[in-house]
Amino acid sequence: MAFWRRRDVSGSAMLWFGEAVIALCGLLLPVLELLAPVHKKPRVRLLREQFRAMNRERKALLREVERDPAQAVEVVDEFMARHGDAESRASFEEAQASIRAIRQEGEELQRIAREAGEDVRLAADGFREYISTHGDSHLAYSYLGGALQRLGEWEDCITAYRDAIRLAGAGTMSGVSSRVTLGQALCAKGDVEAAIAELRSVIEEAPPEGECLIPLAYLVLGNALNTQGRRGDAHAAWKQAIRKDRTGIVARQARQMRKANP
Repeated sequence: MAFWRRRDVSGSAMLWFGEAVIALCGLLLPVLELLAPVHKKPRVRLLREQFRAMNRERKALLREVERDPAQAVEVVDEFMARHGDAESRASFEEAQASIRAIRQEGEELQRIAREAGEDVRLAADGFREYISTHGDSHLAYSYLGGALQRLGEWEDCITAYRDAIRLAGAGTMSGVSSRVTLGQALCAKGDVEAAIAELRSVIEEAPPEGECLIPLAYLVLGNALNTQGRRGDAHAAWKQAIRKDRTGIVARQARQMRKANP
């Protein structure tokens, strides 16, 4: 099961491939049992029964996750504990620990934002204070960049986003997210060509785990192109945002932009 960690194919392609393999195994195992020598039939039959049982469990777990998405990690953890190889289990546990740490950090940064209320300056100062003791926190720099963006302090905002990218890694999902917001900030500052270059680079270089942010990158790219009066290019980018978005949220914004800028 270690194949699930591959990063050289997209998440959707990996899912399609995995489902295709499962379907193919379901078709082949009965044929193998039929064609197997007599002395091997019991072993093939046992393998087929084990496969069918695990596949039933997989489908049941998927239905459980659909009913209660909040339980997804626990459900996958349980499945991995029973069926995953040692390498996959270790990698999954490492990912869980990382998610927990990011969640805790996010909760602390959100607390700072809540306590500041509408005082964005106070929030920015709180994020800076947090960074003074958590200098390797890409999330804190991202929060700081957002606060400075609201204040219109573009140079410091862009520096904060670049620090977030440097600490997270440009090829990670967090890094991709910060690169998109950097593009927004560059555009708002008036450095539109730099914004366009950054966003196009994000679209071309985003790793599989960052693909979910590509629609947003296209939306922001379209907005940037639109500020230059490049209406045709902007509409092409917005169309891509609509086509690639699976949530409907980005697509709705892209449709609004197209409608407002015919």
